[in-house]
Amino acid sequence: MRLSLVAAWAAPALPLTFAVALLSTYYVKFGADVLGVAPGALGVLFGLSRVWEGLASPWIGFFSDRTRSGLGRRRSWMLAGSLPVALALVMVWAPPDGLSERALLGWLGMGLFGVATAMPCIDVPRLALPAELSQRSLDRTRLFVRIRSSC
Repeated sequence: MRLSLVAAWAAPALPLTFAVALLSTYYVKFGADVLGVAPGALGVLFGLSRVWEGLASPWIGFFSDRTRSGLGRRRSWMLAGSLPVALALVMVWAPPDGLSERALLGWLGMGLFGVATAMPCIDVPRLALPAELSQRSLDRTRLFVRIRSSC
């Protein structure tokens, strides 16, 4: 497979990868330092949202496998998840001013759980799509063919 084709396939994932990496590595510090939320409470919310994402991802895969749409079963999920991901990321990074500490924690929790629900709606179908786009079965199993041939 040509490198330009791989780059073209990977390019749309860069913004999602950036958003997830920034959220995963920096958000608890941002929440504590900038938003003034207790780091422990924010860490618990963040951890619970990751557990929810771990539960939601297989369900989304199950339902996207069974979806019938004019856009295709994968693309309809990716399109449906794009606006909720954007809104949830705005909720998390730019909460409204003037919220009490509890209200702010609730707002951030809704945003984190929104990201944890909507991100798999994009990512799980995106990762399943290449196998459906391939015309040859060898392309879908290429990794396994190379592993077997190297033994």
